[in-house]
Amino acid sequence: MNDTKASHRKLIQSLAADGFAAHELIEMASTPAVRMWKCSRKGSWNHGFFVVIAPTMVMVYGDTPLLVLRPYSESDPLPWLINAIDSPDYLLSKAENKTYDFLKGEALAEIAALREENPKAAEAVLEEFNQYEIEGDFYRAWHENVESDVPGCRDLSSDMWWGYHALATFCRLLPVVAHV
Repeated sequence: MNDTKASHRKLIQSLAADGFAAHELIEMASTPAVRMWKCSRKGSWNHGFFVVIAPTMVMVYGDTPLLVLRPYSESDPLPWLINAIDSPDYLLSKAENKTYDFLKGEALAEIAALREENPKAAEAVLEEFNQYEIEGDFYRAWHENVESDVPGCRDLSSDMWWGYHALATFCRLLPVVAHV
């Protein structure tokens, strides 16, 4: 797949929209310090998840990848989350243990742009990269053949974006939460 940042994010958004479409939100616990909700389809755990909100922490886990956000100065991060959900890059900048995906389409776009200014270097990078099409080959070939900084051809991982879309679903459903 020739992923670019735009296509990578659009694909995860589409899959998450389908996966979370029929979800309902149920408040599982509420104490002065910690609140917890379950979000899933009625009668199913497919793509189900829990959201836990505690001082300085928002956590999503379940049948989605674990995502822990640390809005450090917030004793009650729920208002912060509701306001930050429309700024995904900012929101995910608060994630612990960020993971990234290498995007082959971004690497190929960089090679195509390089071809305009240095065709010989572009061919050398492309030849090396085409052997295995892995991140290390691209970066090594670029470093060995091009006299400029190696471009970043990564985006936050699919797991990070799934966590974001789980939180977006949670925020969308929050006004209609059911209580246990």
